[in-house]
Amino acid sequence: MLTLSLLVLILGLVIALFRFTRAQRKKLEGKITELKILMDDLRMTESSLKSRMLTGSEGVGSLKDMVSITVALLQQRGVRIFKNTLPERIGHLALETDLWLKELALNGADRTNCGFIVSPDSVANAHLLSYWSEQFSFTIPVPKWDALAEHFPEIKSLMSIRHDYGVAYLETASLYDLYKQWGDRPPILKLRDEDRTHGAEIMRGWGIGEGDWFVCFHNREPGYAPHDDKFHTYRNAPIESLIPAMKEVIARGGWVVRMGDPAMTPLPNMARVIDYAHSPQRSARMDVILCATSKCFIGNTSGLFIVSTIFGVPVASVNFAPMSAMQYTARDIAIPKLLYSDKKKRLLSFQEVMESPLANLRYTSQFESEGVRVVDNTEDEITGVVIEMLERGAGPHIYTSEDERLQKCFRALLKPGHYGYGSAARIGRDFLRKHQKLLLDS
Repeated sequence: MLTLSLLVLILGLVIALFRFTRAQRKKLEGKITELKILMDDLRMTESSLKSRMLTGSEGVGSLKDMVSITVALLQQRGVRIFKNTLPERIGHLALETDLWLKELALNGADRTNCGFIVSPDSVANAHLLSYWSEQFSFTIPVPKWDALAEHFPEIKSLMSIRHDYGVAYLETASLYDLYKQWGDRPPILKLRDEDRTHGAEIMRGWGIGEGDWFVCFHNREPGYAPHDDKFHTYRNAPIESLIPAMKEVIARGGWVVRMGDPAMTPLPNMARVIDYAHSPQRSARMDVILCATSKCFIGNTSGLFIVSTIFGVPVASVNFAPMSAMQYTARDIAIPKLLYSDKKKRLLSFQEVMESPLANLRYTSQFESEGVRVVDNTEDEITGVVIEMLERGAGPHIYTSEDERLQKCFRALLKPGHYGYGSAARIGRDFLRKHQKLLLDS
């Protein structure tokens, strides 16, 4: 019987034939002839392939047929190859890879023979990639895969690329159902001991000791992706609105680590607040360590929070938009941005939004065309959801029967086709109390 390594060798030889000179190709063709003899021993379940595998069968000698046969053999051995939609964005690199591996596990699939199409020099975070690479048997650089797929389209059948996880447009993202199915199972990724030690050493230099706890804060601002920021300005918010919530964390004995990059607005100097976005210790490695070891992550619609999610850290997101978007897991909370109608000169009720296309809009120009303004969360709304997140460790008694009723009313507005339909996360307690008129008015 052929081994997996032999099948991979065959595919490697095919790739080599495509790339090498005529003299080298002739030598390698001789190797393929030898491999064809070994292939006679393989017993295939598909009769059509079996007939093509026999020595002397028509077409076996062609390079194209060799690729087709090799792909079929790899499929039979359970070889799967995964590719991110946008690995240069941290949210896509984290979310899609996490869900693909979890979906395999939920389906009882063997991922021993799984590969990853990725180029280390074109990902949002190379250190996170090092964690993901450990979960795969092999990796293939994107340029090599693309060149091979262009000439041998048959190999695309081995590849999986999942837009439905999070990119889903005008439809429900499959991420919610998958995270609900995963439930309380342990995360796939676990922080390495050497990373935990490295992070503790850096944080000691900031004053965060072994027994201290901290909360990561991240705010979406203009500048992260200048080439397309104009399409997503409705997702931005001022960092100043998060400062009262930071002070609440400090008042409760914690530290604050502000995540981000140097293009962001600097924070004013505050005790027990680390403006890591402007720190000389900022690195891809520390990004992962901080997200993985934070007590909780206070985020928004920018994808960095997903790094905390994949390590099992609870997330509270503020300024979420569009309104149908929800946080991901039962550990999480979110509060959406409200919508103000210039025509009606008032805030729209939750029902008005959720029963219209406004619930799923994804671009600033779409809101503008509808004559609707996106309203940022206020300081007290943001502080309220942070307090709720910090109190959740005390147990379910932090919610009253009225809180559960309001939560149920909001969930009832989510329908199939809404982006976040089926989410196990909650909408912020104090936010629903404050805006129950918008929630209950029809």
